[in-house]
Amino acid sequence: MILYNQEGGPQALPYTQKKTFPWLRLVLAVGLSALGLWYVTRNVALSDLRLALASARPGYILLALVIYVGTTAAKTWRWRLLYHAQEDAPAFGALFWAVNVGQLINTAVPFVRLGELARVYDLGQHTGQSKVQGLGTLVVEKTLDLISLAFLFFVLVPFFVLPDLIAGSGPSVAIVSLMAFVFLVLVARRTDLVRRLAAYLIGWLPEGWQRRLLPWVDSGLAGLAALRSGRASLVLLGSTLFILLLSVLTPYLLLPALGIPLGLKHGAVMHIALTVGAIPPSTPARIGIFEGIVIFVLATFGVEDSAVRLAYALIFHLLLVVPQLVLGGIGLLRRQRHG
Repeated sequence: MILYNQEGGPQALPYTQKKTFPWLRLVLAVGLSALGLWYVTRNVALSDLRLALASARPGYILLALVIYVGTTAAKTWRWRLLYHAQEDAPAFGALFWAVNVGQLINTAVPFVRLGELARVYDLGQHTGQSKVQGLGTLVVEKTLDLISLAFLFFVLVPFFVLPDLIAGSGPSVAIVSLMAFVFLVLVARRTDLVRRLAAYLIGWLPEGWQRRLLPWVDSGLAGLAALRSGRASLVLLGSTLFILLLSVLTPYLLLPALGIPLGLKHGAVMHIALTVGAIPPSTPARIGIFEGIVIFVLATFGVEDSAVRLAYALIFHLLLVVPQLVLGGIGLLRRQRHG
């Protein structure tokens, strides 16, 4: 925040305010998390919750954990595919730890989602990769994720009357994501034309801006290089569907772990609900928000035991957060050790 003095010049923010704002954000985040946890646990007896947790089958939980970590590895592999045309493409390990650092940032920092920018920055700092090119690859990646979400929506429509939030946004997401993907493919395959157009527009700016912006345009277009190949584009779409399958298997496997008689399609709805619920700014690790979404979905599907619903939500949440904290922490330590 910048204040201005009577002469119109910038005035530094007072020391007390510099210290106060972070504390206020922290207190607000903790307060919202506590309120969310109270809300989802207010009607559940501790003894019933303890019994539900004790009856959980660890084999299914362990398998779900393995699949979740495998999902992170699959996302890393897809990210590397986006660098496939580059001779000095970053190694899988560098990308994997960058992904986990980004997930840790998203988990730890409330209200704003800086994880995607953090992983691009982390990769650039430790491998020398262009950060603008990294942002280009993320645009492709997020577009593919939207396509997979829209695909899942249309697969589920014949089986469920979906909640209004999901049912209303599904067709719009499908149309926008497909249009965005086609646009990116066209841009990737008409790089020379796009660069000439960008150079013409940038040419109206001062020379100093031109020298700075044109390399950024080139780097951003390089991030779309994988879409110039039809085969690579199909592999990217296939890998995205594989990631989608793994993402659905994680909540599905936790259902039999707690004896909940629901199937794969119910796990798919859970995945959609949590993905949509992760879009708005939230509390640290979505504490309270995550549990509320999961409990609502289970209640919608007729799971009447509130203790079982809460036990499922807590186990699912820990299964996601613990690997993010552990792997993200390892990623940060590795970065500090290697400078």
